[in-house]
Amino acid sequence: MFDYIVDRDGKVVGRSALRGLSGRTMVMEALGADGRWTEVFRLRTDEVQDLPEYRFLGPTSQPGQIYVAMKPQEGEAETTASVRVFDFKTRSMGPPVWRNPTYDVVGIVREEGTQELLAGCYWADIYQCDFIDRTLERTMRGIRRFMGDGWSVRVISQARDASRWLVAVSSPNNAGEYYIYDSAAQRMDFVGRRFPALVEERLGTMRRVDYQAGDGQALFGYLTRPPATTDQARPPLIVMPHGGPEMRDTLTYDQWAQFLTTRGYQVFQPNFRGSSGMGRPFAEAGYRQYGGVMQADVTAGVEHLIAQGLVDAGQICIVGASYGGYAALWGGAAQPELYKCVISIAGMSDLVGIMNWERGQADADSDRYQYWLKSIGDPRADREALLAVSPITRAAGYGPPVLLIHGEDDDVVPPVQSR
Repeated sequence: MFDYIVDRDGKVVGRSALRGLSGRTMVMEALGADGRWTEVFRLRTDEVQDLPEYRFLGPTSQPGQIYVAMKPQEGEAETTASVRVFDFKTRSMGPPVWRNPTYDVVGIVREEGTQELLAGCYWADIYQCDFIDRTLERTMRGIRRFMGDGWSVRVISQARDASRWLVAVSSPNNAGEYYIYDSAAQRMDFVGRRFPALVEERLGTMRRVDYQAGDGQALFGYLTRPPATTDQARPPLIVMPHGGPEMRDTLTYDQWAQFLTTRGYQVFQPNFRGSSGMGRPFAEAGYRQYGGVMQADVTAGVEHLIAQGLVDAGQICIVGASYGGYAALWGGAAQPELYKCVISIAGMSDLVGIMNWERGQADADSDRYQYWLKSIGDPRADREALLAVSPITRAAGYGPPVLLIHGEDDDVVPPVQSR
């Protein structure tokens, strides 16, 4: 199966192919002048998420060149992912052409005709795009003012003369709406909603929570409370650490959080050290910290909510998927007095076992396995340390009640981790 990459002229310059008996290996190839394909790199398909070193964003204004979002490399002074240009003809990656000093780039806006880079986009709390041209930036600021605080704005497409913009907007209690901005009239015309039946007033309200870890590290997360909850109310709390762990939560519509808050729970989603989106140092601070500072950062957030009077300390559960499932299991193992129930969805319980499985799935020198060595640890050299923070070693006498959910065909975290 092939997915072809084209430049601004529509000329094929590269392709990605899924290969292997199970179709789990992705090979990226460049097309040469002689019509032959040359391999540029290869990854397992699950490494595309596990190893987000770079990804293609779209063609540039030059034939054979593609915009790429790329993490900073070792030795670089900058710490956040930037927009670069990959040249398929020379097989080379250019220097950064756009970067936000605080947040990793996740998308771009290009001019419809020339493919010129107009803006870089990133998640702060909300999704936003900073335009290079001052006039376009003023237009975007006007759109943001029209929507108000707490709304993420994405540019879907523009007229070639920039007279009209199709934009998608969303907020924590709005799954998404579409508008057409008319630059001449300076007017936003409503197009439609993604889910008209989801009434904003019936959904939970989300806000940012800033707090400090025990060692003074500044942290933040998001607390979503049930609709019409008073300031004095303290509904039961569900702590929901994200997966990855090199991912992050944002101030946006979250289906899981809204499902739970509309059933009377409040949901806390912490961005602990190890989360992505805020630069390499913050993400790498979570390396080999399973059961360590990553878990302590989650706990610090819960303790902050208790101290603020927002939560009843006797009504707290922890729920998560993938890495979040591990964090849930370890939370219940290490702090049974804090959590009254635990739900792990495709979570890891045996870190030595998962690393041995990873090595069996990929070569020991593969990028995928090397990443997990950095992130989790070596199952041989670090065996005792990994066992010490593996929930399976606490199964006997485990305190809170546990619900384990796992798909039998899961090829990212094997089901044996939940048995």
